Amino acid sequence: MPSTQMPPCSGCTSGKKVKIGKKLFKINLFNYLRNNEKYSLDSRLYISIQFGLVALFLFALIIEIFLNHYPGAKFVWVLGVVFPIISAEIVLRERFLKIGTNLSIIFYTILVFLGIHFSGSILTPSTLFSFLGILILSVIAKGILKYISVLAIISFVVNSAINEMNSNKTININQGIYVDWIVYFSVIALIVMWIVSRILTILKEYEDAIKKANIELYHNSITDPLTGIFNRYYFNEYTNHLLNDRRGNSSFYAILMVDIDFFKQYNDYYGHIEGDNCLKIVASTLKQSLFRSDDIVFRIGGEEFLAFINVVKKENLGDISRRIHDKLANKKIEHKMSTVSSYVTVSIGAVSFDISCSKDINDILRVADAALYKAKETGKNKTVEVIYPEERGGLASLES
Repeated sequence: MPSTQMPPCSGCTSGKKVKIGKKLFKINLFNYLRNNEKYSLDSRLYISIQFGLVALFLFALIIEIFLNHYPGAKFVWVLGVVFPIISAEIVLRERFLKIGTNLSIIFYTILVFLGIHFSGSILTPSTLFSFLGILILSVIAKGILKYISVLAIISFVVNSAINEMNSNKTININQGIYVDWIVYFSVIALIVMWIVSRILTILKEYEDAIKKANIELYHNSITDPLTGIFNRYYFNEYTNHLLNDRRGNSSFYAILMVDIDFFKQYNDYYGHIEGDNCLKIVASTLKQSLFRSDDIVFRIGGEEFLAFINVVKKENLGDISRRIHDKLANKKIEHKMSTVSSYVTVSIGAVSFDISCSKDINDILRVADAALYKAKETGKNKTVEVIYPEERGGLASLES
């Protein structure tokens, strides 16, 4: 029976191409080139150093192909090109960073010995580049290995140079060798400058990212996530600084402790989502009622807010509290469970105080809380104002 030959499967060929494409897509170096910001600082430093070393060895290899000064050392430079690429691919898996760094130092140490052995001299680019690789990698290497390796190589290079200078071998150094070394050192200077520049850029980006993260973290720590206004933590920080800075000055400040009337009943009747919306509207209303940028609103509890008024005349405190009541009334937030109004209302305990006579902000808060309690107890949807302290040491109060 004659054998039949199956025609080539175009789908199989395309399938192989897809598989190859997927494998290439998984190569970490490609992902790194597309988006290197997701990798750690140590990994980014390592890759920058390895790219610089690839450039050095590749340059030396290309020049050597044309000049052929060190024919026995060509394969050393090939290793110098290939190994950094392989090690970079491995190190980008993050968990192999420490292993990759230490192996790289060992690898370049071996290259120093190989370069001297196959080129016949200590004064060769392969030795210089390998030694340079060890020194630069020592910037990010961890552990005792880097110190042992660097000291061993320095000792070996110095010893080899002394032996070479004292040897009876005649070394013919023509003008072309000098030109080669000028080119080599010029390129080395440029590439080292690039490596250092990349390291500084990465460190600057890392520093900026830390600063940004710290600012965001601090902002989150002092801000109420629901309403977007400052929280109790920042109130304590702010008032402590204020009391310490202004204690010698005689100026009147004010604290308005604000509580939403029948808020529990509102939450139970309308649900927690509407309750959260109510809190946001009240917080926004308080901010709109304070015209000056240095007057601050805080959320200090579930449905309890606090407004801190900087430098206020005692006779103007009532105007501020009335403005809060009026603006909230205009919002017309329905509240069927309230017994004082068809809409959401607030009670306010307001206290004005001379900052030069104030030793502890908690004393003032207790007075404001007592005024708020009185406003709640006597009918809600009102403000009880207190002057602290009165000239004779008592408390003067006024309901509005």
